Amino acid sequence: MRHVHAQVVRVLRRVRSPHLLQELPDTIRVPGELVEKGRVLDSFYIPPRYPNSHPEGAPFEHYGPLQSEEAIRYAHEILEFTRSQMA
Repeated sequence: MRHVHAQVVRVLRRVRSPHLLQELPDTIRVPGELVEKGRVLDSFYIPPRYPNSHPEGAPFEHYGPLQSEEAIRYAHEILEFTRSQMA
């Protein structure tokens, strides 16, 4: 599971801001589904970093392989969309 977490961290570090999709110029049409996936990724940004962000337990106890795999998949989809817009 640590390798999955490391992949998520690497992908998120490439993103300048957790709200990247919302900061794109109006000339770029972002599919609504990708905006929603960006919101899912936003929910993984701050809570895992702070020990008091959850009422009980350490942050790592609230995330598992399903969330990690979903986050990686969503991040890849957003990166692919971004790359296609830059081409």
